[in-house]
Amino acid sequence: MKPHNYIIAFIILVFAFLFVSCEEEGRIDQIDQTVPAPQQAAVRSVTPRPGGAVIHYDIPDDDNIIGVKAVYERNGETCESMASRFVDSLKVEGFGDTSTRQGTLYSVGTNGLLSEGVPFTVTPEMPPVLTAKYDLEATFGGVAVSLADNPSNADLSVVLLVDTLLTDSGKAAKDIDWEELYTFHTSSSRIVLTRRGLEPETRLYGVYLRDRWNNTSEILYKEITPLEEIKLPTSTWTNAALPTDEYQSWQNDPNFDLWHLWDGNYHDWVWASTWGHKIRWITISLGYTAIVNRFILYHRYSEEYASAAERRIQLWGSMDPNMDGSWDDSWYLLGDFEHFKPSGYNDDGTVGTITDEDLDYWRNRNEHEMEYTDEVENPYREFRYLRIKFLGTYANYLDEEANSPTGTMYVVGELVMYGQMPNQEEKDKYYNP
Repeated sequence: MKPHNYIIAFIILVFAFLFVSCEEEGRIDQIDQTVPAPQQAAVRSVTPRPGGAVIHYDIPDDDNIIGVKAVYERNGETCESMASRFVDSLKVEGFGDTSTRQGTLYSVGTNGLLSEGVPFTVTPEMPPVLTAKYDLEATFGGVAVSLADNPSNADLSVVLLVDTLLTDSGKAAKDIDWEELYTFHTSSSRIVLTRRGLEPETRLYGVYLRDRWNNTSEILYKEITPLEEIKLPTSTWTNAALPTDEYQSWQNDPNFDLWHLWDGNYHDWVWASTWGHKIRWITISLGYTAIVNRFILYHRYSEEYASAAERRIQLWGSMDPNMDGSWDDSWYLLGDFEHFKPSGYNDDGTVGTITDEDLDYWRNRNEHEMEYTDEVENPYREFRYLRIKFLGTYANYLDEEANSPTGTMYVVGELVMYGQMPNQEEKDKYYNP
């Protein structure tokens, strides 16, 4: 055979192989379309829940059933909830009121056919979007929205509004020209959410709740004047280093010195203390007179609700403390704070499950508001010296030996404080917005 004939023969063989390979092989079909529709599931009971219900049912002895489906109407749309044959209940949810509704339950066959429908009736309990409590009030630099009574930790959007036309507050909410200012998202049972950076001028602000099915609450609105607020400068802060303070850095490493608490690096360079007592304190000299309304303690990312991160602290202020480091009458309590966890701690104080909202709060907010309590007569007193008293980390929080030398170590990323500088001369000199 001539060489070119070999080439031609080879090409023919290749094309023949491709032709055979590309032919569709016979499909093994596991779905038997001749099987009849499955038998009906029997509705056993309907248990109302906030904004929905749980449908309990009995599945018939039919190997053709792969699951159960409920079909119902929600906000004008047809919705479905499904469950496998290995459970005996499913949820219908997302209702915005307590009106009685009808639905239909179907068994679903392996070939997709549905059984005859079985009707069910649902009368939901009041949904979280209507039972949660919310309020508005002025705060330093903005508006604070408080949310409470969300015990089921429902996912809610908290929508903050502002009136663009400075409407008379006597008007009904529907007649006001609202602009959406900010939307918070939370599943916390109780939380205070703040919108900062607002001018200290009187405006009409509103707030309402919205759930993930677009059910909404009524708009609550008030005339509010945000209080003036500045970020307190740190250029004059120094370690007062009073005799009873425990501020020494870990292994005497200057990379973990106390001044890293106000160096402007929020997470990487930190103050890491040496081993010491569970309860200890440090003292900072501000170099000016201040009033604090809120502060943020940033942590290292690697210690989310764990290890040497502080969990509970107190802030104390003084205009002229005793230089021997004692706790005399020159010190006054400004606040007692435990690090907030939006999803909450377990009843026994342990951390429990850490949600995405918890992580976001840990990394980006960590905010503490000053407030009046039975122990704090006035959280807004002026001070020139700030004493931070550390009362426990996440590692030793449940340690009953409250003041024993437990080998405790504290790690804090950054202290950022907001408030006012009442001495105008000092403000002009040190504050550089």
